[in-house]
Amino acid sequence: MASTPTASSVAFVADSTLGLSPKEAEAQGIHLVPQQVIWKDRAFRDLWEITPEEVVRLLEEGERLTTSQVAPEDLKATYEKLLKTHERVVSVHVSGKLSGTVATAQSVAQAFGGRVKVLDSGSLNGGLLLVLQEARRLLATGTPWERLEEALAPYRERVFGYVLPKTLTHLHRSGRISGLKHLVGSLQAEGVEVQATLFAGAAVSVHAGPGTVALFAGPRR
Repeated sequence: MASTPTASSVAFVADSTLGLSPKEAEAQGIHLVPQQVIWKDRAFRDLWEITPEEVVRLLEEGERLTTSQVAPEDLKATYEKLLKTHERVVSVHVSGKLSGTVATAQSVAQAFGGRVKVLDSGSLNGGLLLVLQEARRLLATGTPWERLEEALAPYRERVFGYVLPKTLTHLHRSGRISGLKHLVGSLQAEGVEVQATLFAGAAVSVHAGPGTVALFAGPRR
């Protein structure tokens, strides 16, 4: 028989692409695990050992930085700590198409006998937050634990976002956009048209990095 844990018995985890500081996340009942920023062959824990402002400064100085997924030991330690005070853990992460964090979390979760459920948000930043909030709402309204991912899928597929970075230079350097897209995007950046989204429901805008504007919206109920 499918079981339905109470809302208070479930802890929620997200990685630092969520766009909230650890203190802001904690205020919303979310436990953060850090992505990693690699600089000069050293890994720094995002938000704990290096700030977004420091990352931007280093990039503007011409330093080469890369990122890496959440370390397995950080996930394991977080799950172990939370399961001492909660029945279960829902761990929601940046899209598996952008990072290996989901796969790593799923691998770590296997050691906890079904008490940790890992969800791919299919998004990041504010989109990740919307998916996590919907997962929390579904559990609070009686969705069985075993059906959570299935019940969440229609909502997740309709979350969308718009991001306006201060510059496309770093996306170009990392290979995420081509030289032509970089040129055309830079020319268009000065004239951005924001259209009404009457079909949207909840919308959130969280920290997306210095100089970057981001808006994510979920479907209207």
